[in-house]
Amino acid sequence: QTKNYCIEPIYSPSGICIEIHHRISTENPCHFVGEFFKNNSKFSFGNKEIKALSNENLFLHIIYHSSSKQGLDVGLQALMDLKQILEKDDLNYDELLRLSILYKLRPNLEIFSIIFQKYLNCDKLVKNIEHAYYFDDEFIDKFITLMIFNSSSRASILLFRNRIKENFVRGLSLKNLVDETFSKKSYFDYIILFLKRFLRHAYTYTPILFKYIFIKQYREDNKNVIYIMDKIKDFSEK
Repeated sequence: QTKNYCIEPIYSPSGICIEIHHRISTENPCHFVGEFFKNNSKFSFGNKEIKALSNENLFLHIIYHSSSKQGLDVGLQALMDLKQILEKDDLNYDELLRLSILYKLRPNLEIFSIIFQKYLNCDKLVKNIEHAYYFDDEFIDKFITLMIFNSSSRASILLFRNRIKENFVRGLSLKNLVDETFSKKSYFDYIILFLKRFLRHAYTYTPILFKYIFIKQYREDNKNVIYIMDKIKDFSEK
């Protein structure tokens, strides 16, 4: 068993990545899952019927990955995907608002509604979603600028937002290694696993720390993204 949200990604020889979201099917799933399974759409693929996210859930899932989860490093593709969903006639705005409140993504939804109106000349969200928060032009401009380009990454945001010590202690502790192991292992196996994890941490975080010390723009991008993510989090918890 594992407490991780995802099993390690699987890569094909051609570079296709498959992620298995383990906690979707466990007894204690993430808070999105119940609604995902309750409100889904279906489509035919050959002779099989496949379930997919509803338009409203898909819309919010994209917003989540392109703001609170990823740290704004998804890029403009997210806006293009959201625009395609907005063009659908059956998008239910009341359901979109309900789910955004349930998932604590209402501030995120309002930010994207302003972005669509201001930059893409699309006012569907602004007209149909009542705003409960206030984001000034400076915040929105900074948000969209960082979406277009910023040098931070999910790894750097996790490192600096959650503190360096917490990342290393949590990642390298025996308890964490045991929790992530699918079968019982010997102490020797845990030592090997620890060394592999340590080397992976060093490989991931050493360049991040180097750039943070010596590259001003990198420091600024990380600080600005963390500021935006923390402000969204503060709004969502009110």
